[in-house]
Amino acid sequence: MSALTVRIDGRVAWLTLDKPPANAFDYWTYHELYDNITALDADDEVYVIVIKANGRFFSGGNDVNEFANPTVAPEGDIPADEIIDVALGSIGRTTKPVIALVQGVAAGSGFCVAAYADIVVATPEARFGIPEVKRGIVGGAPEAASVFPPKLARYLALTGDLIGADQAYAVGFVTSLVPAEQLIEEGRRIAESILGNPPLTVRLAKESLANIYPPDRVADQIAADAPRFVASAATEDYQEAIHSFLEKRPPVFQRR
Repeated sequence: MSALTVRIDGRVAWLTLDKPPANAFDYWTYHELYDNITALDADDEVYVIVIKANGRFFSGGNDVNEFANPTVAPEGDIPADEIIDVALGSIGRTTKPVIALVQGVAAGSGFCVAAYADIVVATPEARFGIPEVKRGIVGGAPEAASVFPPKLARYLALTGDLIGADQAYAVGFVTSLVPAEQLIEEGRRIAESILGNPPLTVRLAKESLANIYPPDRVADQIAADAPRFVASAATEDYQEAIHSFLEKRPPVFQRR
């Protein structure tokens, strides 16, 4: 069963993550995300992409059950050890404006989806963060550093704690806060505002933004982090973090 659905409404593509209970990403979901974003980017009839999610979560991040057992990684055109960065990065590289509508938790890769989007709309209950450090791995610090002030990015990367939508709004990460029942309508309103502008000028504006905020800058930082990710994932503490999470008990990490 597909974890992502696409609905085209006029010039707007609505991409919905629907993988209960937490809309967590597994390898196939990353492949689906990449395939859908790539297809929409090539579709001349689509001018705006809106990413949203069904349920209480936007996305809780990676599916811990699957990533605890990397042998289940599927074969595909993109290697399993690259698909996460390639899929998430495709959001930042698309030539179409991207709006993320966030309710509930947007953590880990869920946060990165919002970070790569051009515009983020959230409900007051939304929370954002990169809790990977709590799971024994180096996570989305480059993405956090690209959208948050330095001290807040450091806080998120070192504690793994989540921040509320009000704090994300205060630092400009969230464009507008709306009640949950108005989230879709606000996304539609912003999309219509973009569609009211000359299409060529919007495309050129996206090119300008890609020059001002080069997506490859974050990609280079992620690549530089790869050895640190591998080193942290090879530790006993990583296994302890994963198993304690799955077993719903406090972790016992080694002290060095």
